[in-house]
Amino acid sequence: MKQINHYKILLIISLICLIATIFIGATRGISHAGPFFIGFFGLMSYSVRGFAYLKGLSFTILILAVVTTALYYPQWFTEFRGFELAVLITPLVQIIMFGMGTSMGVKDFVELAKRPKPVIVGVIAQFTIMPLLGYGLV
Repeated sequence: MKQINHYKILLIISLICLIATIFIGATRGISHAGPFFIGFFGLMSYSVRGFAYLKGLSFTILILAVVTTALYYPQWFTEFRGFELAVLITPLVQIIMFGMGTSMGVKDFVELAKRPKPVIVGVIAQFTIMPLLGYGLV
């Protein structure tokens, strides 16, 4: 008898959660579909690990699950035992930037010297297009 792969079962359950999200969102409003939407991303994150060609997406989908959770339940992400978590934003961004900087090698800087145009375009976009888009969205 053929054994049923638990990754496929979780994939089916995650798709059922997505269908429930769509149905609840259409009938009662998307604000009521939170647990199913979070469940969809959470189960999908784990189930893609069972497929070789999708395995690399697992962490990205997990991030979507956490972001969805933070959007539906922001109170869980603002304070922990009286400690305001917003204080951690600056140090965490600094750690991330330091980690990105230390991962660059001499080859990366040589490549930047050979082709500076993408960096220049990125800097211009960072200080012109992105603020204008932010202003437009607000």
